[in-house]
Amino acid sequence: MITRLVLAAAAAAVALGHPADVRAYEYEQEATTKLMTDMIVDLGGHDAVRRNSGKTVRCGDGGTRRVSIVRRGATTTYRGDYRNCRERGLTRDGLYEIVFTGDEIVSSTSKRSVNGELFDAAMEGNAAGVRKLIRARADVNYTESVDRTEGGTIDGVSPLMVATMAGSLDTVKLLVANGAWVNYLNSMAVNALWIAAHNGQPEIVRYLAGRGAYLNNSNFEDVTPLMAAAMNGHLAVVKFLVGAKADINAVHRDGDTALMFALAQNRTDIARFLIDAGADVAVRNRHGVTALLIAVAEENEEIVRALLERKADVSARTADGKSALDVARARGMDGIAKLLEAAGSY
Repeated sequence: MITRLVLAAAAAAVALGHPADVRAYEYEQEATTKLMTDMIVDLGGHDAVRRNSGKTVRCGDGGTRRVSIVRRGATTTYRGDYRNCRERGLTRDGLYEIVFTGDEIVSSTSKRSVNGELFDAAMEGNAAGVRKLIRARADVNYTESVDRTEGGTIDGVSPLMVATMAGSLDTVKLLVANGAWVNYLNSMAVNALWIAAHNGQPEIVRYLAGRGAYLNNSNFEDVTPLMAAAMNGHLAVVKFLVGAKADINAVHRDGDTALMFALAQNRTDIARFLIDAGADVAVRNRHGVTALLIAVAEENEEIVRALLERKADVSARTADGKSALDVARARGMDGIAKLLEAAGSY
């Protein structure tokens, strides 16, 4: 059988690890001290506090920061407003505040920045909220790391990606119209079109493709949007991608094609469409498996007939020496065995 692939992509199954709300939360003493020190450094040191306090400046690798230190009587307040500030190998984004009375820390709190709020609104498919935050100069290409259901994180997830996960075409259009990068890839080498194909969102796939999104974007496992749509049963997406000239014969890292993935998941309608669209039926993966072998193993007589009509190789054998006829006989599939024998298998 084909090696079954469990997709670990940034799609609907991913448990996104953003806060459920944006209420401020307290820091521990050590973190508070470090945050305060960082703010002073961002102002240029103690001697530059008065000169630079309250000024908005660009960060070295993108984004902005504004740090203010305000003294009123015995109270000193440190405030940092970081907007996707990237420098010194770090990315900071949020609103931070530390309040002193004398030498005692009264509070140290943090909440989401306008960028984080945009990310959350996009995740909810809230186009009105996204529009409002864009007007407030939120960064449409801000990214976050999110948790994976199977452990670990996905880095570089953008508002466009989570809007796609939410299935909100209006939000997707709004983000793209305001400069969202359609071909930005997260740490799993997935773009927004890939997510839409995986989730079966033909309107979003069509819109993103029309804005130049890569049709053959292979993720970290060399799975293309067409493969993802095929294995998940999204015929409308498959039809669009094939019509848009996506590579119908691209192979996964183990050598499997969209046709092979469709057959392994019993997506007969998609398999039939791909065969009729000219998919190469002779491809063998690294285990020696062909589309015909998969169709036989899945007892899919309809597709076996279709593949034989396309002159699929009945003599092909797996790495351990099994032919399609061997599989049919071993499982007692007499009808399929007769078809293979009639096609010259022995």
